[in-house]
Amino acid sequence: MKKRIISLLLAAALAACLCACGEQQAADGGSLRLYCPADLSEQNKSAGGGDAVQGIAIPWADITAGDRGRQQQAQYIMELLLGGCTAEGFIAPIPVGTQLLSCTVTGGTVSVDMSSEYDQLIGIDRTIADYCITLSLMQLDGIYAVRLTVA
Repeated sequence: MKKRIISLLLAAALAACLCACGEQQAADGGSLRLYCPADLSEQNKSAGGGDAVQGIAIPWADITAGDRGRQQQAQYIMELLLGGCTAEGFIAPIPVGTQLLSCTVTGGTVSVDMSSEYDQLIGIDRTIADYCITLSLMQLDGIYAVRLTVA
């Protein structure tokens, strides 16, 4: 059962990533999807279940403001994921108190190092947080991989 859930999450993450890739190419500037855990509280559950991850639209103009390069864009996305996003429905995937120790772009890879508070996440909660970070950062032009480390 556990393997089935993980397989379904991986398939959903791949589908979401493929769908999101086209968004940055929109003629009007489009939007980035900032991924976060879905609200699965009792009042928000549907009869047939729901997605574990949701995307919140963030205008590309916010991501690229002030002529930010990829390094600064990745840093900004991580700041949003750490709780800086104020959009309605956003749920921070990263535990409160977690700090971003470093976020560097080398070639097509973003390397993210989080403080030890990130290790509070275990099991599916850790998987969902990793997906949210990866799916959000993979939308940046020329990014093909994300490396996550803790301290």
